[in-house]
Order: sequence, then C-alpha cells, then structure tokens
Amino acid sequence: MYIVRTKEIEPLIENGQQKYFDEIPHSKKIDEILRTRFPFQCYEKKKLEVYEIGTEEECKSFIKDIDEKIRDFFTYEAYEEC
Repeated sequence: MYIVRTKEIEPLIENGQQKYFDEIPHSKKIDEILRTRFPFQCYEKKKLEVYEIGTEEECKSFIKDIDEKIRDFFTYEAYEEC
C-alpha cells in the first residue's frame, strides 16, 4: 500500500498556489482504510497530510494528474506506521 503526501510537513505555498491545492480531491479510500488524512502518530510525521492511498501505479497517476504548478510539492511512498 502506498500513499501520496506532501513532501514537507507544512509547505510554503505562494498566494496563487492555494487554489490548486483546494482543487485536489482527497481519496475516499483514505477514510475507509486510514480513517484520517493525518494518520501518523509520531512527532516527525504527524502533520503530513495524505491525499491518496493505493498501489504504486495509482499513486504515480494521482501525482501526474495534479496541476503542474504545484506537482513538485507531492511525493509517494510505501505506507508505514511510525
């Protein structure tokens, strides 16, 4: 299982970029599987927001579909509890 998340805990977003973040849909699978968009309990990751959960290919595709103006803010990784 993989997740799409922001690269930084609280990324610095410029004025014109917020609207692109607001347009990104959160996956309904997050509520079904993780029950929260902030699933990490450890201090280092507890403010990381998850946008998608799925296979590696699904997560790559999700990032590819994010507007190019903010795509660099996101990454995917294998989901592991801290």
